Order: sequence, then structure tokens, then C-alpha cells
Amino acid sequence: MLAPGITRVTVHRHAPSAVTVEAEEGYVISSLDDVFRRHSDPIADDYDISLTGVDITLTKKTTDGRPKAATFTFVADLEDRSLRWVRYEGERLVPFEIPDVGETVVLPAVDFPY
Repeated sequence: MLAPGITRVTVHRHAPSAVTVEAEEGYVISSLDDVFRRHSDPIADDYDISLTGVDITLTKKTTDGRPKAATFTFVADLEDRSLRWVRYEGERLVPFEIPDVGETVVLPAVDFPY
């Protein structure tokens, strides 16, 4: 999961293997998000993390210090069959067509019924 579904999300592809994702209201929005990161644990400005197949760089923070945008750089091009892109549509996940290099897509916030 690259972004929360409960806020509007902007996806900008700037390279064949890289995409920047910005969550309008930021990440770690609700207390349920504490399973990922505690609200009381501020994130460093130069936060980077490397996982198998992807490097993640924090590119923007909210005014209260939460992550707002990150760039995800994969070892494979984003069209590679090893990657699966989905988005929320109502209560379901449906296929998402990743934008072409240089393009931006805005996904609306999802109003979950729970």
C-alpha cells in the first residue's frame, strides 16, 4: 500500500520506475494508523527506507510533522508484471492504471462505511 484511501491522493510518475504519491491530509491520519507509526514519534526530514525491490524517500511533511508525500523508486519499471496496482472504488479494490511518465492522476478520497 503506497497511500491511505481515506484522503485524496495525487500520483505523479516522473520516471519509468519511480512515482511520487501525495496524500492530501497526510499519512498517519487516525489512531488506527498507529500500527504503522505512532503519532508521538516524529519522522525525520531526511527519512529514507530501502525495502526489497523499492527505495522510499520522504519528500513532504504536513505542518504537524506527519509524512505527506513520498517517492517510491522500484528496481523494475512500473509496468512490470511483478507489481500490482490497485485503488479503492467504494469498498472494493479495483485495477489502477499507473500514469505514463510525466503524467499525474488524482484519486478521490474514499468514504469507508466503517
